Amino acid sequence: MTQREEQKRFKPKQIAKLNPNVLKSIQNVMDEDSSADILGDELADKLSEPNVELMVGVVNLVGHEVAVELFNKTKEVEAQGGMMIKNGKRRRTSGGVFLQLLRDYGQDENETRVNHEDVKLFFAKSKRNFEEDKKKVFKRIKKERTAFLWAWQNGHKDVVKVFLDNNGSNIDLNAIDTQGRTTFMWACQNGHKDVVQILLDNSNIDLNAKSYVGRTGLMFACANGHKDLVQLLLDHAGKSIKLNAKDNSGKTAFICACVNGHKDIVKLLLDNSDRNINYNARNLIGQTAFMLVCIRGYQDIVQLLLDNSDRNIDLNARCNDGDTAFMWACANGKKDVVQLLLNHPNIDLNARDYLGMTAFMWACQSGHKDVVKLLIGCSKAKGIDVLSGQEEFSDAMRAFIFFQTIYQKRFRSK
Repeated sequence: MTQREEQKRFKPKQIAKLNPNVLKSIQNVMDEDSSADILGDELADKLSEPNVELMVGVVNLVGHEVAVELFNKTKEVEAQGGMMIKNGKRRRTSGGVFLQLLRDYGQDENETRVNHEDVKLFFAKSKRNFEEDKKKVFKRIKKERTAFLWAWQNGHKDVVKVFLDNNGSNIDLNAIDTQGRTTFMWACQNGHKDVVQILLDNSNIDLNAKSYVGRTGLMFACANGHKDLVQLLLDHAGKSIKLNAKDNSGKTAFICACVNGHKDIVKLLLDNSDRNINYNARNLIGQTAFMLVCIRGYQDIVQLLLDNSDRNIDLNARCNDGDTAFMWACANGKKDVVQLLLNHPNIDLNARDYLGMTAFMWACQSGHKDVVKLLIGCSKAKGIDVLSGQEEFSDAMRAFIFFQTIYQKRFRSK
């Protein structure tokens, strides 16, 4: 087996790193180098589509590039006022727009990236599955949001109090809508602090309930930049709010704050290190918050994490492919982030991933001229090895990757 064949075998998802522009237009939404499961999960979350498996199926059907293109077109349609259903009675949901655009792709004879017959079969199968599961699903969720849920979602504190004062015993505060979200989640997502306070004072509320994509109220608050609300929730951590809970893609509240660029919330969470927040939590492909902000080029958050590395932040942590944050920054051409990392004394600048590649090699292979020039310019002062080649796999490393792959397959199949 040639070295190139081994690279394909042991690093099947490397294409996203070699072509970082594939997800450029939604860089702040999707994790680069994501599998179909992770990208599908992210699409479901951003489009508020409760059927995660359906979105994963779309990614498997059309591939990452077309799925991302459909997402961008969906956002364009939404920005222009949305899309009506056939009878014109209401607008389609974001997920509905996305799926209709996919259907249009399947009917476009000039679109060669999509197998038209496969698209037809996909929708036919999805419709059969929906009809079979509809009764079961509607037993667990409310098909439409109640008036009470609308009051919570839109932050009408006085209306909420009237409801509770007159019908408190008859209202299920933990009821979920078609997205699996409770009143608490909606209030957190929309930043309604007063409404959240009412819920926190109620002993019957489930503060750790998860939506269909695995998000908790705290995650929604962190992802949407509601600092005062996050502080309120931290103050109630004694009420058993799980600060390190993970969503379906492995994100914690801390990761949500980081990947969405909310520096003030990241700092707030760092200042609460005594609450045992896990700053090294990993998503499904092993990426930490530090890696993700390096990938996205959030210089201010990168600097904040570097300044707080004494709080047990692992600056040289490796993802499932053995890549470090420094490798990710170099491979994605984040020159300013690379400069910040070069200035820190504890960054391993010559680390090799499980393919035997260094950060310098990834910068060269990805064609990032400015990063390559920067690394060569400081190679002597920083001790960066710019002359060695890619190392061959050792037998031990082959065995490690093999058993890691087997473990992940078993874990994901459960």
